[in-house]
Amino acid sequence: MTVSIERNVDPFDTIDSGSDPAFEENILLERMDGHYYPAVLDWFFDLLPREATAVLEVGCGTGQVLDRLVGHLGADRVERAVGIDRSAYLARRAAERFGGFEIFAADGTQVPLPDEQFDLATTATVLVHAADPAGILAEMHRLTRRGGTAAVLDQDFGSAVIYPGDRDLSRRILDAATDFWQDGWIGRKLPSMMRDAGFTVTGFHSTVRIDRTFDRAFFTRIRDWVVTAGFAAPEADRWLAELAAGAERDEFVFTRNFYACTARRDG
Repeated sequence: MTVSIERNVDPFDTIDSGSDPAFEENILLERMDGHYYPAVLDWFFDLLPREATAVLEVGCGTGQVLDRLVGHLGADRVERAVGIDRSAYLARRAAERFGGFEIFAADGTQVPLPDEQFDLATTATVLVHAADPAGILAEMHRLTRRGGTAAVLDQDFGSAVIYPGDRDLSRRILDAATDFWQDGWIGRKLPSMMRDAGFTVTGFHSTVRIDRTFDRAFFTRIRDWVVTAGFAAPEADRWLAELAAGAERDEFVFTRNFYACTARRDG
């Protein structure tokens, strides 16, 4: 049985029009409270030039990633920090949290700022949710100063590894869940996409997220997605139960790759 989830149903694409935008906001806030995402961000930030004084984050969400980036670069060095998000709700809430930054709602493909404003333009785990990632990268190219750096961090859900569970069932569920995002394979495409946007690629790196703790809420959401897409509920429930039982036996393993691409604007 092959199940293909309808694309473009990514929940982060409809925050403002949804019934409870605070739900998605809380997912982002809780992610920063955990261990893995801050560790991935610090790994990403270590790849970036420290001398940047004007920085942009596209898809700033809660504002916490921009705040962590500024802290990593040195708050005394960064003279201007700008964050934009497509969601007016998230942008408003982020601006309330971080009054020292310029945070406002804007489409990442049409940012209302003049050309060549930033030494460093970044986006972190955003393109996987974006309907027009190429348009976002083109806009980052426009906004980056000549000689400046653009950097992208994203996941590749096609790289996921999970244990225990029925092999065939796990493959089918993970493949279907990969197609839930706008582009679950975005990580592997970053170098070619940044080149096509006009950048000179200077680095391509990967790190692996390894989870030995079973996140029931996360995997329940995957279970619900695939059932909505056409998986039989008993199959999806069996898969979820096998993961939970494996966690009880200390067998649970879940990994996926994060990719970072850095590039320079020459022309």
